[in-house]
Amino acid sequence: MAFYTFRNSIQNIMKILNPILIVGIFFLCLVSFTNCNNQDDEIEDLQNQILTLQTQLKQAQDAKSNSDAEVSSLQTQLQNAQAAKSNADALIGELENTIKSLNQKLENSISQEEFELIQSELESASESSSHYFPSEEVEELFNLIYSMLTDIKDILFVQTSYADEQNIDQLKKISNSFLIYIRLFRQGELEFVDFTSAIKQLIDELPERKASNVLYGELNGTTELKAGTEYILDGWVTVPAGSTLRIEAGTVIKAKETTQETISTLIIEPGAKIEANGTAENPIIFTYEGDPITADGTYEEGVTPPEPSLDEQWGGLYILGKAPADPEFEFFGFFGEQYEFGGDDPDDNSGLLRYVSIRHGGSVIENFYNTGITGFVLLGVGSGTIIENVEVVGGLEYGLAIVDSDVNVSGLVVSNTPIEGGIWLIGYRGELDNTLVELNEHTYIGVEISDSFVTGLSNDEKKFTISNISILGPELNSPCQSEHEPKAFLYLYGHLVGRIDKVACTNLITDDIAVRLEEDPRDNYLNGDLSFQDIDVVFSEGCDEVPTVNQFFEVYMEDQNGQFSRDSSSFAELVTAGNEKGADLSQFEWTYWHQTSSN
Repeated sequence: MAFYTFRNSIQNIMKILNPILIVGIFFLCLVSFTNCNNQDDEIEDLQNQILTLQTQLKQAQDAKSNSDAEVSSLQTQLQNAQAAKSNADALIGELENTIKSLNQKLENSISQEEFELIQSELESASESSSHYFPSEEVEELFNLIYSMLTDIKDILFVQTSYADEQNIDQLKKISNSFLIYIRLFRQGELEFVDFTSAIKQLIDELPERKASNVLYGELNGTTELKAGTEYILDGWVTVPAGSTLRIEAGTVIKAKETTQETISTLIIEPGAKIEANGTAENPIIFTYEGDPITADGTYEEGVTPPEPSLDEQWGGLYILGKAPADPEFEFFGFFGEQYEFGGDDPDDNSGLLRYVSIRHGGSVIENFYNTGITGFVLLGVGSGTIIENVEVVGGLEYGLAIVDSDVNVSGLVVSNTPIEGGIWLIGYRGELDNTLVELNEHTYIGVEISDSFVTGLSNDEKKFTISNISILGPELNSPCQSEHEPKAFLYLYGHLVGRIDKVACTNLITDDIAVRLEEDPRDNYLNGDLSFQDIDVVFSEGCDEVPTVNQFFEVYMEDQNGQFSRDSSSFAELVTAGNEKGADLSQFEWTYWHQTSSN
């Protein structure tokens, strides 16, 4: 009973609690649902915040990337600017060197007053041109300026002749305009494009430049002359140390004719080289501008070569080397500038001349420091230089002069000799082999040999050799009659050390001398330092009286009873024409001498 009572009580209680439980559970579910909604909102907020941060991060990364690109661009611009600055500095230095060279040459070509004016203008132009222009424009601008200055230098060709007054006036105006444009540009009153256009216009207004086939001033670097082009040598032209003049076989170089204002001469300076490598079929020819020879080295049909005369037409060819030389021996240029030569290298190499014809050179000129220069001169030239098959037509005083040189020379022809002589050897220490010298009526000496004042050389170092040489006297209309001044075919003086053999002296007349010695070479002959062998004398044909060989050998101020004259019969003999020793004349068929003579 009690149990049922308890159960009923429980049931009654449950009846009362059930609604309450239902309401509570509903309340709990409502609270739980509300909390879930709140968490979703928070998650969404967090997600939005993350998205915002990601966007900001990406923006920051993009900004950094852009910043890196800008930095890289700035670094590139800086490098370009530095390179442009370096380029500008190099161009400025080149301009300054050009202007210095131009100034030096200007001084020699125009009056001092005109020189100082142009010098001042060019110096101002150089200073103004050092302004630092924008990197992308600097090279073009400096190229324009350098082009203009180079054109000015080329127009003046100042080592060759006095500058034309009209050209100088025009250059002054151009220089002044150039300075005005520089000032306007630096002050910002002239845009770069307009400045560039103005410079180009100035260049167009420059006087006419010389043609590319004209050689003048300094030939720097390697200059190549090609066959088929007629080159003009205009004025005092030099190949400086470290440079090379290369001439192709068959090339013709014509020099402008000498005036009282200028003289056309080619100078190969010590340390420079000439490579003139002709052939027997296509020799290299130096002559004067009035020679009608064509660019291929021939004369047109009906045109004959010019007759050589004593009025020589141009300066000639000079080669200066570094072999031991007398320091007192001086060589000056046209404007009085002194050219140094000689050194301590007997094996010095100044290049080569092979099958080269040097015609109508040598000039007398009143205002030239040395009063005149000859056709072909070697000064201090070493044994490393090659001189083979070269001819000299004409000259001044001598056709060829070799001074203090060790170079060996073979296949040499000297014709139309000047008054003094054909060849002058001063302090010569080489070997002269297979040589022909043709004398004129007015020539005094065939080959003159003298000692120099070079010190410190042993007898072996001073020794020379002359062999296989023919000296042709002029043919006479009346044999045995003195139609010309007496000649010395070989004339020697000074303390000479050497050997002379196989020499043919032809067409001598009674008063001529085959070999004449001064006192010093006589002494060297007597002590054995100077020797002679196989000297043939060809006396003019048709003479009734045939002399003895002794009368053609003498020592100055001694009669024929002297030792040298008495000894001559042991090393010399009289022979008839065609039986003499000497040069092999068949080797000279390529020469002007062979083409224009009856031999």
